[in-house]
Amino acid sequence: MAVSIITSMSALPAIFPNVMANRGTLIVKITDAPVELSNLFLTIDDIGVQDESGDWTSLTLVSSGDEGLRFDLLEFESTTMDAATGELEAGEYNSIRMSVKEASARLIDSEIDVPLRVPSEKIKVVVQFTIEKGEDTTVILDIQVDSTEMSIAIANNAEHNLRPVVTATVIDP
Repeated sequence: MAVSIITSMSALPAIFPNVMANRGTLIVKITDAPVELSNLFLTIDDIGVQDESGDWTSLTLVSSGDEGLRFDLLEFESTTMDAATGELEAGEYNSIRMSVKEASARLIDSEIDVPLRVPSEKIKVVVQFTIEKGEDTTVILDIQVDSTEMSIAIANNAEHNLRPVVTATVIDP
């Protein structure tokens, strides 16, 4: 699964030249690597970025309902999904954090969704990127899970933690 983050400027600098002159917009997209599951559902209720001073800023989730942004990660095996966007101060950023409200998996040839635990209910990705004023920056997060380990745990009725490996790709303006 990959998450993209894009930064851009709108017409706001013309309206608020002093306030908006040093801002950009961030968009988060999600994609997935192939796994041996029929579904891997995630519900994300927050995506935030950390600046170089350690402060976190939440982005606006794309197409989220009251319960958060729910999607089947496996639908994004060869494409990306916009997950979040937000205007940020120009500068250096070093982390992206997704708050996972709920996760479940379904094995191939099964109709049962098995709940998954996400330790700390967060997936944090260390990634260095720069927001430049008036520019768009995209960060794609490719989320990969060990489906063999997950399938064995599910088949044995064992509790399984979702601990994906996340690879970040920054697309500069």
